[in-house]
Amino acid sequence: MVVHSDVFERFTHGDTIPVMTQAVMENALSPRIIDQLFEDVAERQYTRDLLFSSIVELMSLVVCRIQPSINAAYQKNAVPISVSLKALYGKIDRIETPIGSALVRKSAERLIPVITAMGGAVTPLLTGYRTKLLDGNHLAGTEHRIQELRTMRAGALPGHALVVFDPELMLAIDVVLCEDGHAQERSLLDQVLETVAEKDLWIADRNFCTTNFLFGIAHRRGLFVIRQHASTLHSTLSRPPACRPGPTSCRSRCGNRSGRTPSP
Repeated sequence: MVVHSDVFERFTHGDTIPVMTQAVMENALSPRIIDQLFEDVAERQYTRDLLFSSIVELMSLVVCRIQPSINAAYQKNAVPISVSLKALYGKIDRIETPIGSALVRKSAERLIPVITAMGGAVTPLLTGYRTKLLDGNHLAGTEHRIQELRTMRAGALPGHALVVFDPELMLAIDVVLCEDGHAQERSLLDQVLETVAEKDLWIADRNFCTTNFLFGIAHRRGLFVIRQHASTLHSTLSRPPACRPGPTSCRSRCGNRSGRTPSP
C-alpha cells in the first residue's frame, strides 16, 4: 500500500468509515500503479534499488504527521528501504515536477468513479459546465536550511504550486508545480491553459486575470469568473468625454472655465 497503514490506524478503532477510506486509497494508489506512473513520466530518473511507491509511502507518514521528518521515518524503518539515507534524499531531490503533477491527476482519475458510484458529488455551481477553482500556494520557508543559507534571516522559499480543485467532487484534480519559490503565479498559466476544455468554468482571483489566459479560455469554448486586475483588459477612449454642465466638472476635466458645455 502506498499510503502507510499507520495513517489510518489512529482512526480505525470502533469506526468503519476509516476502514472504508483505507480500502479506497489502497485501490486508488496501489504500488503497481504508482511505479508504472513513474516509469511512464520520468525522463531523467530510473528505478534501480528504490521504488517510487516506497518514497510515496514514506512521504505519506511525514505529510500526515505520523513522523516529524523523512529522517525520523527512515531511522525508525517505518517503510522498508534498502538504500542509504543519503541515497534516499538524493532520489527525492531529483524527482521531476511533472511526476508530482501526474500523481495528482492519476489519483483523481481513479477516485472520481468511486465518488460518482457512491453519489458523493454535490450540486454543480452551473449546470452543464464543470467548475474548476484555481489557486496558488507558496510553500513556506523551512527552518531546516542548507549550510549556505544558515547565516540569513529569511528562509529560502522551496517552491509553489497552482492547484485545480473541483468543487463538485470536492477533489484536487490537477496541479502545476514550480521549484522557483519567487516566480510569479502568472508565469505558470500557459501550463494551466493547456488543460482547459470546452464547457469548463474557471474561477480564480485577480492574480490570474491576464489577457492571454482569459482569451485562451474563451478560445477553447470555456467560461471564467475572474476578478479583473487593474492592469489587465482596460480600454482608452479615442477622445475625451463631453463635459457635464457645471464649472467644477469642466475645469477638472478639460480646463473650460466658462462652465458651458462645449459644442459637439
